[in-house]
Amino acid sequence: MIWIFTVLLGGMGMGFSLTAASSLSFLAWVSLVPLFLVIRPRSSPEGIGTVRPAFAAGALTGTGMSLVAWFWIPGSIASLSHGRWSLGIAVLGAITVFWAVALGLFAVANTLIRRWISARVRSSAADCILPWIAASLWILLEFALTVPVVAFGFPFLPNLGNTQWNVPSLIQIASLTGVLGVSFLIVLINAALAAALRTRQWRTLLPALALLALVWIGGWLRIQAADRAPQETASPIRVAVLQGDIPPFPKFERVQGNLLAQRYLDLARKASEARPNLVIWTESAVPWALEEGDDLVETALKITQPAQACHLVGTLFRAPGGPTNAFHSTAFLILPDGQIVAQYHKMRLIAMAELPVNLPGVTH
Repeated sequence: MIWIFTVLLGGMGMGFSLTAASSLSFLAWVSLVPLFLVIRPRSSPEGIGTVRPAFAAGALTGTGMSLVAWFWIPGSIASLSHGRWSLGIAVLGAITVFWAVALGLFAVANTLIRRWISARVRSSAADCILPWIAASLWILLEFALTVPVVAFGFPFLPNLGNTQWNVPSLIQIASLTGVLGVSFLIVLINAALAAALRTRQWRTLLPALALLALVWIGGWLRIQAADRAPQETASPIRVAVLQGDIPPFPKFERVQGNLLAQRYLDLARKASEARPNLVIWTESAVPWALEEGDDLVETALKITQPAQACHLVGTLFRAPGGPTNAFHSTAFLILPDGQIVAQYHKMRLIAMAELPVNLPGVTH
């Protein structure tokens, strides 16, 4: 059926938007439209809107999202566990089932609430109210899943608000509401757009667009006010972040080491033009155990030497005197002269990928 393909495609669009690629972040604003079009009232001509089809539509959306957003998990876990692809596929399967059920229940809740409201108010009024309810249900889902997701080291939470990291004016509201406020806006626009497409009554979209415009303008004014604010007497600290944007599979291949190193050295040269005081590397920038005198770090220090920049480097670290296959995910603070003055071992590890497991030859 066409709706099966449509909602699966929408879920894949959500997955692409969650990859944090700036060119795809716009997909978050339309990726849920197919799902909301499917879970319309029971009285629809196609008969879709009952609980079972709604759950199936939500499950397909969650499946598409998971398979696209986290396709890299099997390969990454296989690299960390010496080729155990079965473990990586099992983890991806568990994540996919988890989000299929979660979004299936979200779709069912929307359907039941839609049915209850449609039986009590006019359809035009229901189309105005339901997008706001759908957005509220979504942020309740995100909030409810925050505690268990964090508690079990399961970082694969689809906060839709994170997709708008590259829109500074829009995300200023997060200072008041957290990421949930941005997620609310995204789902509200999706649901209101679906209602407008279904009824051809575009006025149902106007309140959602008005709120979006208000948030964007407020954020823009806040940024302008911050730019005009008097500077502090203390010297500002310039920070540069090196994001290699390297796919996960090549990152763990030894033969790709030179490519990875060159990418980060090029970024260090670009960052040095701004004369930063601190250069921050991403957590998995160096996917091998960092040893004293590592060529990559030493060369990067030489590149940023004119700025006297310190480096915060994330890497694997083999504990001295421990098992040869036991590693920490560690952050090192390195002074411009190469001296390591502080280190921090990651405390909240990712389940299966970083936690110790009782398998021979598995590193963690």
